[in-house]
Amino acid sequence: GQERVPAIRESIAKALYNKATALNQVYWYEEAIETYEALIARFGKENIPSVQALITPARIAAAYIRIPLAKRDWEQAIVANERLNAAIVDLRQVIGQCGDEESRISIAGRLGYALFLIGRNDEAIKMIRESLQLGGKAAFETQREDAHIWRLEVEDNKYDQLLADAWAELYPEEYY
Repeated sequence: GQERVPAIRESIAKALYNKATALNQVYWYEEAIETYEALIARFGKENIPSVQALITPARIAAAYIRIPLAKRDWEQAIVANERLNAAIVDLRQVIGQCGDEESRISIAGRLGYALFLIGRNDEAIKMIRESLQLGGKAAFETQREDAHIWRLEVEDNKYDQLLADAWAELYPEEYY
């Protein structure tokens, strides 16, 4: 009966989440994003806590995949912009929902990077600083490593400088 419906819906949501995660692990990035999106579209407004617990990680994972794919597809400006804007929307939706500091550090750093890539530098620097203030040297290294995935020489050199400048402002005694 009706009492089994939440359990069935939870099973379907978990299966979609696990499928998307597996697709990402085998480098089927577009398919992973599509599956995360299907999960969010189908279950995003569910009132089942265990199902809702999958929505935020799905948004984060999809956004984290979109950013390097935008760089991979940089020569296709419309596609790259769509990917970055979708990542920004997802990361903005979840940044206030993340309960642990480590997630906030990561989300703020990647949100800052995505904002930088589409030329919204004032917003980008705010997020980058937040990530560096909360995460210190580990956040700096992670952001720098992220910029090296499907490297865009001109843009990522500028980002490296922006990141170094932000670090120097926050930690002048430990300039990188």
